[in-house]
Amino acid sequence: MHSLRHTFGKAKAYMGNVYGKTKGMLSDLDSGVRAMKDVYSIASPALGGVFGKHFEEGNKHVTKALSGYEDIKTRVMDT
Repeated sequence: MHSLRHTFGKAKAYMGNVYGKTKGMLSDLDSGVRAMKDVYSIASPALGGVFGKHFEEGNKHVTKALSGYEDIKTRVMDT
């Protein structure tokens, strides 16, 4: 019985460690995305002026990617 209790205790500790590291990694990822979003929103008027129509096309992809990220984040937070 002791061996079984010990095994479950180690498994529980391992899962807690994995959860903590994953949570930290995802928090860092989210902070990075928010920072890049802020930088992009500040730089986009200047980039639009320099690159014109090419920027507009690229901006569509960036906007779509950020929207997809927010959708995934919302789904994860809802579960």
